[in-house]
Amino acid sequence: MNYKIIILLISSLFTVKVFAIGNISIHGYGTVGLAYQGDDKTLYRNSINTKEGSSANFSLANYSSFGLQLDVQASKKISLVAQGVASKKNNNGKTLELSWLNAKYQLNDDFFLRVGKMRLAAFMYSDILDVSYSYDWMRLPDMYSIVPINNYIGVEFNHNIELGNFTFMSTYLYGQSKSVFYDNLPDGKILKGDIDTDKIYGASLKVLYDNLALRFAYCDLKLTLHSKSLDTNLNQLNSLNIPLVTQAIDEYSMENTSMSYLEIGARYDFEKAYLLGEYIELNSHSFTSNNSSWYLGTGYNFESWSPFMLYSQTKSVNQYKDIKTDKNMNPALLGAINASNEALKSISESIGNVNLETFSLGLRYNLSENSIIKLQYDKQVEEKGSKVNFHFSENKKVNLDIFSGAVSFVF
Repeated sequence: MNYKIIILLISSLFTVKVFAIGNISIHGYGTVGLAYQGDDKTLYRNSINTKEGSSANFSLANYSSFGLQLDVQASKKISLVAQGVASKKNNNGKTLELSWLNAKYQLNDDFFLRVGKMRLAAFMYSDILDVSYSYDWMRLPDMYSIVPINNYIGVEFNHNIELGNFTFMSTYLYGQSKSVFYDNLPDGKILKGDIDTDKIYGASLKVLYDNLALRFAYCDLKLTLHSKSLDTNLNQLNSLNIPLVTQAIDEYSMENTSMSYLEIGARYDFEKAYLLGEYIELNSHSFTSNNSSWYLGTGYNFESWSPFMLYSQTKSVNQYKDIKTDKNMNPALLGAINASNEALKSISESIGNVNLETFSLGLRYNLSENSIIKLQYDKQVEEKGSKVNFHFSENKKVNLDIFSGAVSFVF
């Protein structure tokens, strides 16, 4: 699918209206997808917002979703949009979520302003994150799980301009967000927590030239992470009343910590084929690791049939540094600090630590103008503790063969 067509899809969302009266219209999309992998000691999932997935069984939770969007053209310059999504991967950790709710003001042909709840413009496919019909793969690449938020409440300013054969589409945003996450601690317990992000400043730029599309994005935010398990562990360490331990907790805590990411992407469409890739680097000063991820993908269009393949790699750099000790320290103090180092390092390795390689091979078949079938095989290899797909596993090294199939549609 040509990237300019994807841009058009984002702008209008769908070309077929299931319901329209005057200035009011309703559109929809959906995916019924199955995932299977045979390791009963590993739970395969592709979102931090759920603890459901495939563990030696067929799972509908990984890919299935359904969405409805209501558009209201209130006046020549003002429009309203609301989108509800039913999915096991929603940001709020619930099956139902209102993912879009905003008002748009069209200043002129080149400028428009949005206020309300919107998608965070983190990636090339962020705006159509849940609309599986609009891309070939069963799921978006692993890097889409790194940024801890998908949508936000705030304000967004957009500027589109054409200069010769070039089209420039820029977005500037500010806002805040709340979401739920699930992770697993080294002892195998599932950790549930809340992510609050504030002071989200972001900018993105898309450049279109003929069949080439380039994308750049940067975002800076303040993040607070809370969970009963994590807070209890840190409070227990803090209760030791050891200044060096308290200082380490304060330095690496997830309370209003700074986080930023830089993303670049490119896509080139040939006559019947395409080549694309993205890279992201996510940095924070906290218990979470610094992550980087990239992927390359290609596909070919045989009219109704479109085979594709993709390779992605994600790496983490753990930021925690052991509390320095001195051989002249009191043995009891030395033992307590060493134990604290082990505990703090274990916590830091449990949250957002990623070392993963994925190779994907699949096929998309166009059933009709508004429906498609997808089949995909994924080979995923990750070390224990890696969390890009946040698998809950008892194995020291996760090595998965994942078989998936889905029907996706728009209406």
